[in-house]
Amino acid sequence: MAKRGLRSGWAFPSLTQRRSEENAKLTFHDLRAGFATALADAGRSAHVVRDAMRHANLKVTLRYVNVSNSRLQSELEDAF
Repeated sequence: MAKRGLRSGWAFPSLTQRRSEENAKLTFHDLRAGFATALADAGRSAHVVRDAMRHANLKVTLRYVNVSNSRLQSELEDAF
């Protein structure tokens, strides 16, 4: 039985490049995580991301958001 997923890098090039390096297929979950992360990196609040992903619970949304190291460093520098 074949695994589901996309093999091309049309939507999220950096994500697909990382996945190809791991020799794995891009899944629907990867696309949703990329979408949630892109919204968060654009400065959208967690509640806006939750609504965009149509989640009822914020905890579910936060599982999808991956904070990049550059964003984390920027946020920490701005905080202090």
